[in-house]
Amino acid sequence: MQFDLPSEHIYNENIYDIGKYSLWVLLAKTAYPHADSVEIGRRLNIPYDLVEYTLLELAKLGVVEYERDSLLRYKRQQLSRSMRRRVFKRDSRKCRYCGAYATEIDHVCPLSRGGRNAITNLVSACVACNRKKGDKTPEEAGMSLIENGI
Repeated sequence: MQFDLPSEHIYNENIYDIGKYSLWVLLAKTAYPHADSVEIGRRLNIPYDLVEYTLLELAKLGVVEYERDSLLRYKRQQLSRSMRRRVFKRDSRKCRYCGAYATEIDHVCPLSRGGRNAITNLVSACVACNRKKGDKTPEEAGMSLIENGI
């Protein structure tokens, strides 16, 4: 793998003060400029929160351009079992996007965009549709909700 990293960054002593993974994270961010901290963490086998901290510190030094990942701005909250059961029962265990067998719960308005863990914001979804929608609204993902009476 070839990295095009300006030599002035390699010899910047402040980079080494951030942590022992700082140079690896810098090289990975240079090689994959559109990768978020989770992707870089997977590639380097480093926890994403450590990558996130390192990237924010490198940004303070002006070495990389980086803003906090939108996916990491909210604290992940677990849905209660009873809430999951109610959603699956309401939707007859069918994906509200395609009608296939649903195994996951999806937030219509994602948590990272201000959505809540309310029954009115939750729908059953199959794995494929949940991955396709990701951190977008159904309209942004080009998807529409099927009426409840599937």
